[in-house]
Amino acid sequence: VLRQAIHPQLLTVLLIAVCNGLTPKRALLYALTFSMSCAIIRQRESGFYSTYSGSDTILEDSAMEIDQLVQRQRTFFDSGKTLDVNFRLSSLRSLQNAIRQNQNQIEEALQSDLGKSPYESYMTETGLVLSEISYFLRRLKGLTRPKRVRTSVAQFPAKCFTISVPYGLSLIAAPWNYPFQLSLCPLIESIAAGNCAVLKPSELAPASAQVIKELLSSALPLEQACALTGDAEVASSLLKQKFDLIFFTGSPRVGKIYAEAAAHTLTPVILESVSY
Repeated sequence: VLRQAIHPQLLTVLLIAVCNGLTPKRALLYALTFSMSCAIIRQRESGFYSTYSGSDTILEDSAMEIDQLVQRQRTFFDSGKTLDVNFRLSSLRSLQNAIRQNQNQIEEALQSDLGKSPYESYMTETGLVLSEISYFLRRLKGLTRPKRVRTSVAQFPAKCFTISVPYGLSLIAAPWNYPFQLSLCPLIESIAAGNCAVLKPSELAPASAQVIKELLSSALPLEQACALTGDAEVASSLLKQKFDLIFFTGSPRVGKIYAEAAAHTLTPVILESVSY
């Protein structure tokens, strides 16, 4: 790992750290830590893909037909309940409490899927998710207030405002490498914005996917947010439904499939993909 950490990015990170005011000693420590973390991730990715067979991690979700689930969420959103900021805050607090109460189960799932230690799980997964919730609990009311904008002479004596409104139903597809963080952070933002959401965790991290599914079912009503576990067939079935926003994190190859499906219904899509 140390040999792989001696990477061209090391000098870049070191220079950035020095420019941000760190002492040379602390900057070197920061740069080495960053580079070694990258090396560990590269080792894990290489080992994971060399041993994965793709036959024993498929989770089927047959509790409810997908089209019925989407229709129930559509009805719930149309009721206007998610427009209430206090309802959104209550949902975020419920999710926050569920994460804290199930910290051990989350760590065990991440250990099973990716070999992460409790420290690494908190630093790269649950800690970031809890921080995201705390951010919106503090600032959501301010973010949702109408914002005054300049009024043209043609509209005098009117007053103009911009008002943030939710899209409706969002589909969130998450990858395997940070299964908890990259699933829950977009979901938190969706809930804070007043949307309903269907989350599709990666089938390549089955233990984490199951924990996320159970976590959401205990913290939030099914009509507001839920997770569906399964393989590519489940994802394909979801893409046949009409969502109002699609958020995808993963490879460019799969991202193109999501973008193509969204194009048929002119659905806004956010792609977070990295090419190696």
